Amino acid sequence: MSKLLFVTALLGLATAFSGMARAGEINLFEQPNFGGRAVNLRAATPSLSRFGFNDRVSSIVVQDGRWEVCSDDNFNGFCAVLERGDYPQLDRRLNDRISSVREVGNGRQNDRDERRDDRRDGGRDRGLEEGRQGGWQQNQQDDGASVVLFSEENLRGRSLPVAGDVGTLVDAGFNDAAASMVIRRGVWELCSDRDFRGQCRLVGPGEYRRLEPALFRSLTSMRLTQRGAPGASSPRGSVELFTAPDFGGNRYLLDQDLDNFSNGGFNDRISSFVITGGQWEMCVDAGFRGRCVVFGPGRYANLGQLSNQLSSTRRIDR
Repeated sequence: MSKLLFVTALLGLATAFSGMARAGEINLFEQPNFGGRAVNLRAATPSLSRFGFNDRVSSIVVQDGRWEVCSDDNFNGFCAVLERGDYPQLDRRLNDRISSVREVGNGRQNDRDERRDDRRDGGRDRGLEEGRQGGWQQNQQDDGASVVLFSEENLRGRSLPVAGDVGTLVDAGFNDAAASMVIRRGVWELCSDRDFRGQCRLVGPGEYRRLEPALFRSLTSMRLTQRGAPGASSPRGSVELFTAPDFGGNRYLLDQDLDNFSNGGFNDRISSFVITGGQWEMCVDAGFRGRCVVFGPGRYANLGQLSNQLSSTRRIDR
């Protein structure tokens, strides 16, 4: 083999392994609570029949990435998007009904690399524990905090526990310093200027490994808008719709079902959204028809094939 061909082969292998590193990972189990037979997937699977797993999934562990699971082949039928974590029991619309799965979304590479290194040390049990805990370990200092701010991305660097409203972070030495955060409970209004002015966003519980551009190292004030504690009933929740990817463009805030986005002037214009609570069904046609996908709390910076296609939404877990 010539030197040129040898180098070309090495580059091809490097590209292949790089693609494998970028892939997410999902484990499907035949019985609730991760029992029975299991299958591990790292690529889009239009039909689970090839694994003998069609309509047999009763629990799931999402190890890496964000995955769409659907009741019909080729990602049709009823679909739901699952974030990283453990799902010991599935919704009745998915239990023993899943036929296809695929990874959706992006922006997970740094997070995956950290978890992959940890799993090399601790094995699969460590990986599952991180799925439950979300990769952030609480300590005694922030035990009573509803929010923890971090000075670096990926929940690193200096941290500041926050338990109540803060008109300015200057006094805490954290003004324009936050790059990532964890919200443990409640829905918070985060603002770029003091006393809850400037650019503001409503954000619900979850891990935010990099704040959106409007708030990244620009956070000055924050306050609780909806209360919630572990074990308490969740607030009804709301949806922030944006006409551009990455939460840009015009913003529309919904806290109730809307069967036709034309009534709000943003039909087929939504490219990203934030869900602060509850499970919301997003549909490409008015009246909750056409292709519909269920999303839980989180930040969806890029909707992929659903971008500029949505026409209606409703809360389904009342």
